[in-house]
Amino acid sequence: MDSSISTKFLDVDLKLTEIYYNPKEVLVKFQGQYSTEYEFDYHVLQNEIQQVPKVMDSVGSGDFCLVEESNCGKWYRGRVVRKESNIYDVFLIDHGKTLSVYEAHIACATEELFQLPPKIVSGIFANILPVNETWSPKALNYFTALKDLRIKGYIEAILQHQTLLLDVPKVTSDIVELNLGKLVDGDTFRLIVEMLTECPKEPLCKQMPDLLQKKYTSSTLFNTGSEPEQPILQSLQPHLSVGGLEKVRISMAVSPSRFYCQLLTQQMELDILTAHMSSILQHSK
Repeated sequence: MDSSISTKFLDVDLKLTEIYYNPKEVLVKFQGQYSTEYEFDYHVLQNEIQQVPKVMDSVGSGDFCLVEESNCGKWYRGRVVRKESNIYDVFLIDHGKTLSVYEAHIACATEELFQLPPKIVSGIFANILPVNETWSPKALNYFTALKDLRIKGYIEAILQHQTLLLDVPKVTSDIVELNLGKLVDGDTFRLIVEMLTECPKEPLCKQMPDLLQKKYTSSTLFNTGSEPEQPILQSLQPHLSVGGLEKVRISMAVSPSRFYCQLLTQQMELDILTAHMSSILQHSK
């Protein structure tokens, strides 16, 4: 079965069962369980899984399948997370644990048995990053305290292996208000996730240059490709010499070759300008 299982829960209500973080990584992951109001549906589905004929066929890594627990003979819905020779590691999507079984205990999945979304889901808290390069101990304590709490969020994207990119307003507001981290735009965050999940074994600095402060040549900073320059932006852009080095703060990224940044040497001027503009806006209301 294709691993692009559909989901009808764009807005989700979850109980957080596990929180996964590493002080040296910027992504905070979690495992959660859907609301128990669907418990009867899952119970009926589990009984149906036991009765349907099992079709033994090739199942690849990342695919959804049915898997038998050899000790009790029960079948479950699962997703193959690793395949080596004839041994499969299968994550039970309704129970949150992983089974290692031989190929004889794997069966193909049918669309009908996967109409209900996984009862246990994995995800990444969207659009939040540490203030500096790593999460502080105080921030990690906050994430630890989230375990067993109920959260409501909005699915921004469904990544590989059905990992949800979940925007949780309560978590986002806490992180910002408590000064534990910062909020970034969705496009930039999705780019970071894409680059980190594509090369998970590489250090962050090799996957994506320091998002806060890094030296770049001026020819790299304003490479806009074939798009025409707007006159107003031309007049506002700083004048830089080709081949020079500048310290910048990346404020938004659309792709590895297209991003927006601010000169750190002009940070104070920008802060003053922003405060002045905000003051004018308040007085005009």
